[in-house]
Amino acid sequence: MRGPQRFFTNIYRNFFQSVVFDNDDRREFLEILQVQLSFNLSMGQIFKNIQVTGSTPQIKKLAMQSARNLTVFNDCTRNWQDYFSTKDVLLLRTAVQQDNLARGIDLVLSNRSETVSFVDVVIKRNSQYILFVLGFLIMYLVLQTQRSMLESFNKDMLLFDYIDWFSNWGPIVVMAAAFLYLIYWFYRSRLLGKPRLLAHKLGIYLIYDRIVAYQFCLLASDSLRSGLDITEVMRFSADIYTEKRQRYGLFAMRQRLTDGFPLASALNNTLFEPRYSDYLATFAPSEGREQLAKAFEKVAFLLNKSVERHLRQLGIYLTAVLLLLGFLLFYPLLQLMTGTAISPSM
Repeated sequence: MRGPQRFFTNIYRNFFQSVVFDNDDRREFLEILQVQLSFNLSMGQIFKNIQVTGSTPQIKKLAMQSARNLTVFNDCTRNWQDYFSTKDVLLLRTAVQQDNLARGIDLVLSNRSETVSFVDVVIKRNSQYILFVLGFLIMYLVLQTQRSMLESFNKDMLLFDYIDWFSNWGPIVVMAAAFLYLIYWFYRSRLLGKPRLLAHKLGIYLIYDRIVAYQFCLLASDSLRSGLDITEVMRFSADIYTEKRQRYGLFAMRQRLTDGFPLASALNNTLFEPRYSDYLATFAPSEGREQLAKAFEKVAFLLNKSVERHLRQLGIYLTAVLLLLGFLLFYPLLQLMTGTAISPSM
């Protein structure tokens, strides 16, 4: 049950952090915290102040939870994973442990923008076409309620074939798509070794794995700059990467480091594809802390560009499919609106 539970928990957290407690709320909370820390106020007093001055109920609730957790557990960040990304929580929690929360807030507030996402590049950029197709589908559902009236004009219109097809096959198509997605999601965390490399050649999981590598690069870069070494980064990464493939990659990486391999070699085919571990070796040949921090940042940039390029290609394919589907849906409606009745046999 842990897999499905984690799946739905992640969906809820993504919704909460995107809509309910958004970037503006996170930035306001951290900026107030940072300013009041500069006044040498105690953490307890700061959270009490935010409970009064916070501009949204969510900010006040976070301050209240933080104050309670500080008193009960001596850890104000205990519930912050519900409000912040895992990477940001780890940076802030590490800063609290080092008694330097202001430095952690600096890192989070100065972070580069997050990686491009499927929703931003593919869905949002094609939203007009998606709405266009959905509008036609809804129209077919509405027209189905008026079928008897429409048949009194002409029983041979292509429109009725479409309505019948949607009635017979629509639910099956939806169920099949859901089933295929569940298979994709199940094997996303379990496919290892050569089968995973074959999936990459087919373009499957490639974008997802590069996003994972991108997130690791940002975490490593920021953590190294905050004073951690790579072994501590690995330990914190175990809290982020909980899927089977990722745990296996971290285990193999730790084993290689223990055996004396360079960091770039340890990352090769564990969390990084060979080309990106080669980039890291090129950017940080001596693997000094500051050099590695800059190298991880550069590799993150390259990964981000690669993800954006692949998502843009997906967006082009989706646009072509939606336009074709829109034309096919529009044609029988045009036939109805113009009063013509072209028989399907024609």
